[in-house]
Amino acid sequence: MTDTELENLLDMYVDGKVSSVIEDTGPKPRGYWKIRDNYERELMIVINNLGHFPTQKELNDINRGDLLNARIYHKEFDQQLRSQYPNTSKKHYGYWQNEENVEAEMAPIVDRLGFFPGRKILTKIGRKDLISAMNKNRKIFASVKKKLGHEEIQKPNGYWKDISNLRDEINMVIDLIGHFPTETELKELKRYGLINAIGKHWGEYQDVRKIFGEEQIRKPKGYWEKRDNVVIELKSLIDKLGFFPSEKKLRSLGKNYLPQAIRNNGGFLAFRKELREYAGQIEIEPDHLESLLDKYTGGNE
Repeated sequence: MTDTELENLLDMYVDGKVSSVIEDTGPKPRGYWKIRDNYERELMIVINNLGHFPTQKELNDINRGDLLNARIYHKEFDQQLRSQYPNTSKKHYGYWQNEENVEAEMAPIVDRLGFFPGRKILTKIGRKDLISAMNKNRKIFASVKKKLGHEEIQKPNGYWKDISNLRDEINMVIDLIGHFPTETELKELKRYGLINAIGKHWGEYQDVRKIFGEEQIRKPKGYWEKRDNVVIELKSLIDKLGFFPSEKKLRSLGKNYLPQAIRNNGGFLAFRKELREYAGQIEIEPDHLESLLDKYTGGNE
């Protein structure tokens, strides 16, 4: 054991995380770790000390790399113990940005429930930490959901009638694939619940595209690289809105592709100036005007 490992072990002992009896972790007989009873006995010592299923870092901290290596023989049993002794304490910084950690947390829950749970179910089983992580890392959770191959099947009554829920579900798919999904892509992602909800509550799929402000026909490759096309799109929006839209406004309208197209062709400031000269003084978006006033007055009344 190195000096660093010994120091970590002593720190954990002082914090009450390691019992006073440290098991012998020396060489084991050939085939020892393939026997589940041996693995369970050794692992339960750690679980009882920590109060939860140990993370890879925690096992390394107490010099139990032997248990890490033995996991390959007991994957299914490992998941059972992970689910039975969940670690719901505060995770270290960046924990939820690691897709492997998210999958490790969600897999036993999905296996137990038979479907990928939403916020309501996670609340019921006491995993509010996962809800908070899901809100901050939608793309990672969407990827794990796809990998685990489960579709959430339980929604509260009226869930799909709320357009904000519809936006959340579709935005999760957008985060995963990078664009507004086609119906075929939703099928490939096994989002049948979303597809059925659209048909039942929101009309045809193309109607939903209209709600999100998406074009009905995919633009040809390179379309948004041409500045004139961006100008045409902005003029159309200004005619409808009466003001030059901010990035926040564009995204709320479902024009998620337009902010990047604007940046690639000179930026928001350049387009504001160009269109002001072209169409006369353009009314500034109310929200944008308010933010400017706050900036110059310091937010004081």
